[in-house]
Amino acid sequence: MPNALNFLAITLPERCCSRSTVLNLTVGARVDDLLKSCIAECRRRHQNPYAFIEYLDEFDVDVPASLAASEVVRLRLSASRKVLEDPCAYLDGDGGFSAASPDGVTGHQDAPMSSTLRSPSVDNTKRRYSDAKIEVAATALQRQLWRERDRLWDGAPPNNPLEVLDIRKALGLVGYELVFESGLGHDPRTHIEVAGLIDRDAKVVKASLQFPEISYQRFTLAHELGHAVLHPDGGGIHRDRPLDGIPRSREPGEWEADRFATFFLMPAKLLRECFHQCFGTDCFALTDDTAFALSRTTSDFVREKNPTRRHLARTLAAAETYNTRSFRSLANQFGVSVGAMAIRIEELDLLEP
Repeated sequence: MPNALNFLAITLPERCCSRSTVLNLTVGARVDDLLKSCIAECRRRHQNPYAFIEYLDEFDVDVPASLAASEVVRLRLSASRKVLEDPCAYLDGDGGFSAASPDGVTGHQDAPMSSTLRSPSVDNTKRRYSDAKIEVAATALQRQLWRERDRLWDGAPPNNPLEVLDIRKALGLVGYELVFESGLGHDPRTHIEVAGLIDRDAKVVKASLQFPEISYQRFTLAHELGHAVLHPDGGGIHRDRPLDGIPRSREPGEWEADRFATFFLMPAKLLRECFHQCFGTDCFALTDDTAFALSRTTSDFVREKNPTRRHLARTLAAAETYNTRSFRSLANQFGVSVGAMAIRIEELDLLEP
C-alpha cells in the first residue's frame, strides 16, 4: 500500500501524529491501524474531519461484480465510514460517493471544508451545458464588460482586466440587481445559513454580510451569476450556502453554476499570463533551482511538504515571493480561495504532473 506508507513517511517525522499516539500502538500493529491513528490526530489538529481522505482510498471494500450499483455504493460507503470512524461521512456528496442514503433520502449538507483533493462525480447526462459551452458564455460576458467599460464605469474605466471582472456590473448586464443584507436566514431544507440567493422572478441577487471573506463572497456571487446566465428559466428563489470554489455539489445545475464562476473569475488566458509573471514559466517544474526560488530550500524538502500535485498547486496559489521578487498571490490577485486557485492551476496544466 504505497499511498499509506507515503503518508506515514511524511507525517511521522513531522510529528503530525503525537509520540503517544504512535507508542500506544502495538509493535505488530498493521499499517492501516497506524495510518488511521495518524490521520485521526491530523484531523484533530486541522479541525477538519475529512482531511487526508485521499490516503484512505486503498481501504475501499471489494464487492462482487454481480451486485446492483446501489448495493455497491452502499457497501463502499459502509466500509469507508468504518475506516473514517464517522457514520455520517459523505452526506455532503464529497469523496466520490453518492450523497444519498440507502433508502434514497438525501443527506444534509455540511459547512464548507477547508480543502478537498477530489471533485464529486456528476451525472453529465443530466447537464444542460458542457464545460466548453459554459466557458464560452463566461467569456462572452467578460468581453461585454470590457467593451462597455466606459459606460459602466462612467468614463473612468479600469485598465486592469482583473478589475473589469466586477460581479455587480456583470449582474446588471444580465438584468439583475445586487443587494447586500445583514443575513439571509437558513435554508429550510438543509438548515445551513444562506450566503447568497437568486430571485429570478424579482431579478435580484442577494448576498449575506455574515460571510465577509472576499473569496467566499465573490465565488458565491459568481455562482449566482452563473445561474442567471445559464438557468434564466428557473422560477422562484434559489438559495446557496457559502461557496469557495472547491467542488462539492453533485446536482448538475449547481455544478454548472460552479463551473461558470470558475471560468468567469479565473479566465484561462489571463491566469496563464499572471502565472508566467509570477513564476517565469508557463508550466512549473519542481527542481532544485525552482524549489530554492520558491522557498529557499531543496526540491526534496518541497516534495516532502507537498506530497501531491494538489498540495504543490496550493503552495503556488498562495505564494507571495519567488526568486527574491514579491507579488500578490494568485489567489489574492483573482479574489478567490487558495483551494479554488489550486484546482484551476491543475486544470490549466500550469505545473508538471
